[in-house]
Amino acid sequence: MSLVIIANKTTNQEQFGRFIVELNGAIATYNANVDAEEVEANKGSKVDLSDFSSKAKELLEKDNLSGLLTHVLTIDNVILNDTRFAVSSFYILSLLSSKITDQAQQLKSIRELINVIVNTKPETSGLRFKLLVTLFNNFSNDKEIGYEIFYSILSLTDELNKPSILLAHLNNIDEYISKWNLSKEKQTKLLKLASRLINKCDDKLYKEKYGFYSKYLRLLNNIFDEQVFKENVEDIKIILKTALNHFPYEIDISTFLDLKPVQEINKSDKDLYELFITAVEGNLESFEKWKQSHSSYLTTNKINEERVLDRVRLKSIFQEVQKNKVLKLKEIEKLLKLSEDEVEFWIIKVHQEGHIRGKIDQLEGTLYIDGIIDDSFKNSEWKDLEGNLESFRKNYEGYIEKLKNEKSK
Repeated sequence: MSLVIIANKTTNQEQFGRFIVELNGAIATYNANVDAEEVEANKGSKVDLSDFSSKAKELLEKDNLSGLLTHVLTIDNVILNDTRFAVSSFYILSLLSSKITDQAQQLKSIRELINVIVNTKPETSGLRFKLLVTLFNNFSNDKEIGYEIFYSILSLTDELNKPSILLAHLNNIDEYISKWNLSKEKQTKLLKLASRLINKCDDKLYKEKYGFYSKYLRLLNNIFDEQVFKENVEDIKIILKTALNHFPYEIDISTFLDLKPVQEINKSDKDLYELFITAVEGNLESFEKWKQSHSSYLTTNKINEERVLDRVRLKSIFQEVQKNKVLKLKEIEKLLKLSEDEVEFWIIKVHQEGHIRGKIDQLEGTLYIDGIIDDSFKNSEWKDLEGNLESFRKNYEGYIEKLKNEKSK
């Protein structure tokens, strides 16, 4: 019988008695490897199998599951260093934890599990990650322990330097924080570590980054004070620079300006704040003026001037298109401060990149615009969408209720 199948048994004695038997077998194999010098000296020594087995049975008979878990963890070399055995064992250990009825004892036991996983170095780093995920899947809904397990997973992922593993979870961070009802201090601690991970991800993952950054800034906005800003100011700067350098032009980063964490950047890095405003407003004259008085800022801060300039120009064009979809090339030259050749080249480039749909009539010197690619949502549009979805939900629930009533008749 496998360790996973025994989870379907009814009593603790039935569930975990078989586990002790299988664990005895693993210990015996481990001891044999120690005798054969197949286990390195610094990885552990032989386990007294008789003593382990008799004490485990005694604790199980008394239904002392917390004590049993602690007892099993005293042989962590066996259950963690053997990759064939560890995941199954920890599945059972996490199940054992869930059966502990005393909340304080349960919390203590789960923390013991986390501590052993985090501080033990198994043969593969991925194993520790799997073990923590096993715990998280079992206890993610617990307000007190869910946060601790998740924070441990983030810390381990940071240690392994593989941030993209957790992209899906990082984009659910607002749901986790709400579910766990975290204090301001814990929210800040979690957001700071999560931000560190997302900043390590490849900038080609701009959709994931934008999703996380939007939630991160809004969560900070909800708990904002001077201390929160002080602890997160560098991450906020990274967000603004990343947005300017890597976010597609159709992403409406102007929504960031509504938030207190971004507004406060004006106090610590006025140059960056003014550049960000200039870029999202699409005022070419303001950008040129800003650049004249900040000659080295873009280079020093590794901000791509061409991308910022294209963002400003596209914003300018978008604003003009709202008024008129037929634009003279001479008007565009003046608007974008480009020569005749540069204007045509620029229009072809943004057309190929999919930002503008249209055609140029070179004889007439006219740009005919069929449309612009602007997938961004303003705050008001998000509110409209949420309102429509809520109306749909209520109508749907009413319809289902009506069907149930008709069926009962």
